[in-house]
Amino acid sequence: MTTTSHVRLFGLSNYGVVQGARFACGVSIAPEGMFKGYSVIVSYFDPKMTWNEAYHGGHLKHWAKAFLHPAKTTKANRKLICDALVWQLDLPDGQELGFALAIYANFMILKGEGYITDFVLHPVVQQLVDKELAESQAAKAA
Repeated sequence: MTTTSHVRLFGLSNYGVVQGARFACGVSIAPEGMFKGYSVIVSYFDPKMTWNEAYHGGHLKHWAKAFLHPAKTTKANRKLICDALVWQLDLPDGQELGFALAIYANFMILKGEGYITDFVLHPVVQQLVDKELAESQAAKAA
């Protein structure tokens, strides 16, 4: 598994790349616009491709977005959040969960800790999460 993390644009944005066996994705944190809050964008791409191939070939799929809490948008916190997400997604457990559940679980943790205010998943990702959670609850009930 390959993990990289970088800071760009005078420290205003952070990004990291996870290149695992089961999925690959890019995590970026950047301002929404002038005098607006920061958001986290998670972009999925085929694990058989490199980040550069996916980026330059237009093969990135923006499948998740989270909104950072305004009080938690210091430069240090943005780097911490980006690095933590990339690290968690690159762990064998994250790869085993698959993209949808790994993103959902990490966003729920960050929301519970107050780092993000809310998040949105692409309908395909949300459908996978709902299915996995329903199957998990049914297995526990049985």
